[in-house]
Amino acid sequence: MTNDQTIDKASKTVSGFSAIELAIVIPAWRGQFLGAALDSLRLQTDQRFRVYVGDDGSHDDLRRLIQLHGQGLDVVYHRFDENLGGTDLVAHWHRCIALTQHEPWIWLFSDDDVAEPECVAAFYEAYQAGLGDVELVKFNLKIIDENGQFIRAPEPSPAHESAEALLKAILRGGHREWWAPEHIFSRLAYDRYSGFLNLPLALYSDLATWVKFAERGGVRTLTNTSIGWRSHQQGTSSGYRIENGGKLLQALLGFLQWLESHLKNHSIAHYEKRCVGFIVNELRRMQPPVPWRMIAQFTERAKALAPHQHGVRLQVIFAIGFSHIRKLPLIAPLLHWRYRRKIAHRT
Repeated sequence: MTNDQTIDKASKTVSGFSAIELAIVIPAWRGQFLGAALDSLRLQTDQRFRVYVGDDGSHDDLRRLIQLHGQGLDVVYHRFDENLGGTDLVAHWHRCIALTQHEPWIWLFSDDDVAEPECVAAFYEAYQAGLGDVELVKFNLKIIDENGQFIRAPEPSPAHESAEALLKAILRGGHREWWAPEHIFSRLAYDRYSGFLNLPLALYSDLATWVKFAERGGVRTLTNTSIGWRSHQQGTSSGYRIENGGKLLQALLGFLQWLESHLKNHSIAHYEKRCVGFIVNELRRMQPPVPWRMIAQFTERAKALAPHQHGVRLQVIFAIGFSHIRKLPLIAPLLHWRYRRKIAHRT
């Protein structure tokens, strides 16, 4: 039996579109939530897509899960014997996307999130109406827990925004959030920029890549449906991220280096204050705390991004200091209480 297996296949030609316009790519490792992810795709009201599952040498029987939860779906499964995601997650994304068959649009989904039933239909509705130069489409988010229960909804994205407006929003932070699975992008953009910026654990990789993919036509948000992004202890956003704090810091440094190059290439000189604010906010919330020995590295990156700003080194020192203070036994519960209050006001 070869690694490449089509688990199920159904021809789809609807409303004048060619059979398959959308590839849904799932770089899979854990089987814990894969069934729920496939169920959400099986329940899509518009089935004009093909699912590609790239098994990253998982210890779980992902093929069996696909057989159980993927009935009726057009699924192509491939098992990679080498686990690559543990050392180079972006490279694993790239090899999974390489499994696709030239579909013009790619949705890099995940093995633990879920899509509301109208997501694919909303995409095709926008596609049929005409996207113009837009090469990046996204959905709004709902954060769910391990049991699929709603936790909160981040601030929704505008219906359309330019690449510069998107970058400005990312640097500003606030109540908006960006992850990979709520984005659909064109193959043309993917090929033009040679895929995703490669950073450790793929952290910050998608942020930089969305800005690049939005350069020609901006990003279009489909506002009438959402993605359920699952928060759990095995995800890179929580426990796994904390366990790999060193890689997270290297990813942040890599993102800042990309940001410096991007601003220079696009002659953007008015983001100095925003860049420093972004660095400070990211350092403040790091757990485990940022090592003091990294003051010089982050100060250097901050000064490169904001050469006319004063007191940059002091701001970096205070931010790193706060990352240490927030872990103290008396401070951590207070900060968590404040966080829960802010979340409660947003739900």
